[in-house]
Amino acid sequence: MQGLCLVALGAVALGLQGALAGALVLALLVVFSLARGAASIAYKDVQGKTIPKSRRGRLSGWIGAVAGGLAMAVGLALGVLQGERSAALFVALLFGAGALWWLAAWAFDRIVEYPGATEGGVDGLAEALGRLSLLRSDADFRRFVTARALAMGSGLAAPFYVTQARGTLGEALGWLGVFIALEGLASLVSAPLWGRWADRSSRAVFAAASALAGALSVGVALLGWLPVPQAAAAALYLAAFLALGVAHAGVRLGRKTYLLDLAEGDRRTDYTAVSNTVIGALLLAAGALGAPAAAWSVPATLLGLGLAGLAGAGLALRWKDVSG
Repeated sequence: MQGLCLVALGAVALGLQGALAGALVLALLVVFSLARGAASIAYKDVQGKTIPKSRRGRLSGWIGAVAGGLAMAVGLALGVLQGERSAALFVALLFGAGALWWLAAWAFDRIVEYPGATEGGVDGLAEALGRLSLLRSDADFRRFVTARALAMGSGLAAPFYVTQARGTLGEALGWLGVFIALEGLASLVSAPLWGRWADRSSRAVFAAASALAGALSVGVALLGWLPVPQAAAAALYLAAFLALGVAHAGVRLGRKTYLLDLAEGDRRTDYTAVSNTVIGALLLAAGALGAPAAAWSVPATLLGLGLAGLAGAGLALRWKDVSG
């Protein structure tokens, strides 16, 4: 479904314009996000049942490294192939990504997993709402979700970095390619290291990475308020974006490994579903509040994200130890 949505997005970009194109893009993004949520639950369930506890972090780390290498290649291509053909290039990227998603579906279907229960069907919406009670009854899970919510800035901050840097670096497509390449390089280099560490202590990985992301956002916010020479500002923005990619790779890997190790069996899927639902709702709220906040002051928005990330890092240090 995710692959189909990406191909359809490319077709819309290729053949339609105006309000109809915009509405179809939004609708396809909604369907893509729903499919992504389902895939997240299934992926964690299968990984938890097929990969030993002491190897999950390293596996995720090498997956992140390969993905980072591919992202870096795409970013470099955007930098080299910028210009009049940019629209066609984006369409080609969407078609290629859709094909990769279908290849992933074929590969995932070949994983051997023991059969799951098929009886006892329930109303999906009622079941999801009922599972929200885990936030009240399970203190360890509640602390995990709260810290994850506070650390959302590691993923949300990147567009604000680019927006704030735009006045210094310009708006050329080539710079977009540079930022994408830097994020890919960050995952390529750091994800295996985060993964090896996560197998020893995933909560330490999450705390360290969240603290790094928070400190970087606070620093970039200050950079937006202070008078800095243009050449120095450009170098600082690029270095901060690279470091943010390293931090975000650690945040994602730490929280995924911790969630897999925190629960076993059906509780793992419950945790994933509830966590994704809560974060999705908070992302909607962040989008509604973030747009006017960014219009008012991008540095202030980054400062808020940074301080929240630092708070999330502190809370993660109180997580239950699931290593070993």
